[in-house]
Amino acid sequence: MRRLLTFADICSCFRACGRPFEQACWLRGYSAFLTDLHVDPAFAEALLEGITELDIGMWDAYLGAIGEHVQVVAQGDDLGMQDREYIFPRHKRLYDFIHSCGCIRKLIPSLIEADVRRNMEILMKGGGFVFSATHNIQHELPPETTLKVYDKAVANRRYG
Repeated sequence: MRRLLTFADICSCFRACGRPFEQACWLRGYSAFLTDLHVDPAFAEALLEGITELDIGMWDAYLGAIGEHVQVVAQGDDLGMQDREYIFPRHKRLYDFIHSCGCIRKLIPSLIEADVRRNMEILMKGGGFVFSATHNIQHELPPETTLKVYDKAVANRRYG
């Protein structure tokens, strides 16, 4: 593996489980867990905390075993919940554990641009793609970032 990573033009990516909200929903069922958040928040928090501890332990074991061979790790969850009280603190703990070795703030515009371009290439095949703002644009997003996404969409609007 070390030789392959040294001489090949590739990037090694690893994704473990580690999705507190989704795992809680899978364990309890979506309706039951969403009800837990409302009716029995202490139970829901304990479940999320246990899952987060397990996930951090798994990341620690995985990265301890193969970390030097991996350039990218992927951590996801259903971010649509956007729950600041119960879900966000667990995401923060996971992302604090799995961090970037360096500041990526300067890369964010390029990442947004590449993502917009990639999504448009996929969605425009065959025609019918409509670029539109949705509820996914959150109030914390700086307006200039939203404008960059719009400008990139306009620049790539021609069907090929």
